[in-house]
Amino acid sequence: MFPLARDNFPAIWFACSLIWYPFPVLIRGADDLEFPRVLERAAAHCQSEAGRRRILASAPSGEHASVEALLDETAEGIHFWQRTLAPASVSLSAIPETTAFVGAFQEGIVPEREDILALGRFLQVSEKARKLLREITPDRSPRLATLTAGFADLSALLTDYARIFNEDAEVRDSASRQLKELRRDLSGLMGSIEGRIRGLIRHRAPSLTEDIHLSIRNNRLTVNVPIGMLSQFKGMVVDYSSSGASVYVEPGEVVEMNNERQQLFLAEEMEVRRIIQEYSALVQSRRDELLGNYETLAALDETLGRARYSIAISGVRPSVDTSGSIILKQARHPLMLEGFVPEDFAFESERIAIVSGVNAGGKSVLLKMAGLFTLMAYCGIFVPAQEGTTVGMHSGVFVQIGDEQSVLNNLSTFTAHVAFLREMLSQLEERESGGPLALVLMDELGTGTDPREGSALGYALLERLRELPAKVIVTTHYDLIKTLGERYPDCKNFSLAFDEEKLRPSYRVLDGIPGSSFAFHIARSQGLSQSLIARAVELAAGKEEAFADVVESLRRKQQALEGEQQQARRERISLQNKAAQADEERAKLLEREAQLRKQITELKRDFEVKTEEFISQAKKRLREKLRESRGRSGLEVASEFSAEVQSKRESALAGLERELGIASTSAYESEIMFAVGQSVPLPELGVVGEVLAVDQSRQTLELNISGKIMKLSFSKAAQMMRTPSPRVSSSAKHLQMSAVEQRRLRAMGKSLDAENTGVLFTTAHQLDLHGHTKEEALPKLEKFISDAILNDFSSVMIMHGVGTGALKKFVWEWLRASRDIARFREATAEEGGKGITIATLK
Repeated sequence: MFPLARDNFPAIWFACSLIWYPFPVLIRGADDLEFPRVLERAAAHCQSEAGRRRILASAPSGEHASVEALLDETAEGIHFWQRTLAPASVSLSAIPETTAFVGAFQEGIVPEREDILALGRFLQVSEKARKLLREITPDRSPRLATLTAGFADLSALLTDYARIFNEDAEVRDSASRQLKELRRDLSGLMGSIEGRIRGLIRHRAPSLTEDIHLSIRNNRLTVNVPIGMLSQFKGMVVDYSSSGASVYVEPGEVVEMNNERQQLFLAEEMEVRRIIQEYSALVQSRRDELLGNYETLAALDETLGRARYSIAISGVRPSVDTSGSIILKQARHPLMLEGFVPEDFAFESERIAIVSGVNAGGKSVLLKMAGLFTLMAYCGIFVPAQEGTTVGMHSGVFVQIGDEQSVLNNLSTFTAHVAFLREMLSQLEERESGGPLALVLMDELGTGTDPREGSALGYALLERLRELPAKVIVTTHYDLIKTLGERYPDCKNFSLAFDEEKLRPSYRVLDGIPGSSFAFHIARSQGLSQSLIARAVELAAGKEEAFADVVESLRRKQQALEGEQQQARRERISLQNKAAQADEERAKLLEREAQLRKQITELKRDFEVKTEEFISQAKKRLREKLRESRGRSGLEVASEFSAEVQSKRESALAGLERELGIASTSAYESEIMFAVGQSVPLPELGVVGEVLAVDQSRQTLELNISGKIMKLSFSKAAQMMRTPSPRVSSSAKHLQMSAVEQRRLRAMGKSLDAENTGVLFTTAHQLDLHGHTKEEALPKLEKFISDAILNDFSSVMIMHGVGTGALKKFVWEWLRASRDIARFREATAEEGGKGITIATLK
């Protein structure tokens, strides 16, 4: 175990570190990383002062198992908070700051009111937490289950507390029978004393009844009397007012009563003390359980504080690598989340990372993030980055960032820098090789002295650190130090990109490329004299110019590589787009298939309706044939009529097939043309119609059939013009039977006619247009009137509803213009009222 380094830390930062974690990691310079500020922000997410103090006292663990355990606790804490505590709105803020309230309940000591209140609050939060902690199970949250194992049931202690103390921590009258009686006697005696004194005042100073007040002084009931009236009241002066203008007098008439009250008061006080002492004994008997619950709740609040802070910064759990790798993916500085440009940084098998680039380009921030993420993980705090972010296990963390000049010790910046290096090297040289590496973070290596000497010293230092158990990240402007990244395979250059057109940093980390300070570019953009800049360029020539050429060559290679990466990225995006288009087409096909299924269902439903309408019409025509059968039975006529029924069904099925797209339209139907005056045979109906009008836009025509007007679509007319198939026609032959069989069939048919003719269905005389627009209503209205004419109806009923009246107006206008309507009217109340129109056909 390494000694704790307290330099640059608040005193509380390492307080009690050995209590929580047995192997704290050696840290030097945490203030430079601003890690205490991160802990303060995490602690602010605790609900109790006890939890906050625990986070502020966190000592980063140096053991891999301990770090993983802490991260497990935080992960389980996040789930427990989101799943259980947040919905239940349970707060741990009532946990006292310390356990001093437990020690106040000892034999011979009467606890203060604040201690009693603290105990009451703690017992309440302990009981609420006990019920919620049942949600923590070893299979779901093993770390939290271990943390909260043995949490005691203190409900009995809470019940006794509520029975004894009220909300103000005062002992209740009902705490004991004796106390209740004493307080009742005290109250009665108090009333008697007050009555006696007020009677004395009315008798001795009736004019001052409203000005003289009763008061308690030295626990005795007195009367406050102006000093000039003291002679009117016989008694003992107990006290003077602060102004001296009045005195507190105990009248002689109430001395005995006050003595009795004092005795009762002392007896009450003794009973209260006895009750509290009795309860204190109960508290002491469960002292260990109280302290155990306190530590558990404080530790739970600490864990939940880390969890809530991790949620607040959109943190992810980092992987912990025992070899010391540091991988940052879209990392953001935890103290600069707003507007921060996420950065990637991969420092894996290498031992030294050299970060260079323009001033204010983000070098120091990248350095700090590497250190902060490491220490945050060691304390069980998630980091603001993306999945895949990794921190390494290190035996120590040495940090030097910024100006460490000590005015008090008269140390210069460079002297302080050297002192830091001396201490660090001493620590590292004492360690055995092959163990965990220390993490060394140094900003602006070699500054504070002559640039040539400083860069040489920095170069030599890094060469020495390569031989020691250390993983090093440094920032620099010195070209000599940057050459290490090209000379040694375990040294790697990084730089922060600079936009040379806009002359500003882009904060993008370039892997494997050293950076330039771009001092001349920036000076030129700021208007510095061109001659001055030219002279500076001349002075910078030589060896540094050669290195600049190397840097420029590497930069060109980097740009070429980035171009190839961008091309590969574009090709990948193109493939992804094509795959997305294929998925989209597949989705459209599935959607079209679903629509077709729906359409098939609707068409089948329409077919069933049309079939029922056809059957109804067929039955009507069957009745007409029965009336014209001249003595033949209904069964005989039905056998003759079955061919026509079958033909109509075949025709309807064929139409359905065409609508579903599962049967091709015949050449006859596709080629047929209609013209005014043309005769149109309709074999299905057994009639011939004359074309009166043709509407090519709507694909409809009007036929004159025996003086009746019928409107049909082209496809429907073509379908009805088809000659029934031979198979159907052949089935329409009369039954072949003997005369005896015919007579028996007629007798049977007459019997069936009598039973069934009366229950035959009729075609509906109604059209329901509720909820239709004019465009939706028009084709249905035209077809309905055409069918009514075909079926020789005398009148029909059209249901359009009341609504705004627009649909009714449309229907009436259409009926008024129709040549087939004799008249129409609004239905009477018995017929359905204003929402229905009755139309009479010509």
